[in-house]
Parts: sequence; C-alpha cells; structure tokens
Amino acid sequence: MEFQPLSFIKTLGNSPRFNFEEVTCYVCGHSQGEKFLIGEDDLTGKDGKFLYVKCEACGLVYQNPRLPVEEIKEFYDGEYIAHRKKKDWGMLTPLYEWAMQK
Repeated sequence: MEFQPLSFIKTLGNSPRFNFEEVTCYVCGHSQGEKFLIGEDDLTGKDGKFLYVKCEACGLVYQNPRLPVEEIKEFYDGEYIAHRKKKDWGMLTPLYEWAMQK
C-alpha cells in the first residue's frame, strides 16, 4: 500500500484551520515518497506539525503536504531574517535596487 501524506498529516493533531495541499517532488515531479521526519516550529512556538518525505525516485527531501503560500505567512513575522531589508549591499547596491524595482 502506498504512503498517503495528506491522510497521514491528519493524524498529527494539527489545527483544522490548516489547509494542507499535497505536492509532487520539486525536482523530478514524482508523486511517491516515504516518511522522512515530522518537524515542529521550535522558534516561534506556533502550533503545527509538518511532514517531510523523501522522494522514491530522486531522493529529495521536501515538505509534503504543505501549507499554501497564503497560510504559511502566519509562521513568519517581520523579524524573520529573510524579511529584513538590507540597506547597503556595497558595490552591488545599484544592482539590488534595480532588481527590487522589477
């Protein structure tokens, strides 16, 4: 019997407000993977358990199922390092500013 990530994630006790979506492997598009690990948000203390699978075809480990982009924002506030705006990129500043205007 093949592993069903979407069915499995429902057994972890996540809030019903989470609308997980099943995805295929980001590298090869294969739809089957094996359970790799269950992760929790240790940094912010927000609830939720997330399943990572290992693709049976290429070995990539990725989150599946995942939250849609609209819902994942809840886990990343303005202090998240990737959201901080760097002001000075040295000699690359003009290129950075040009890219941000696109």
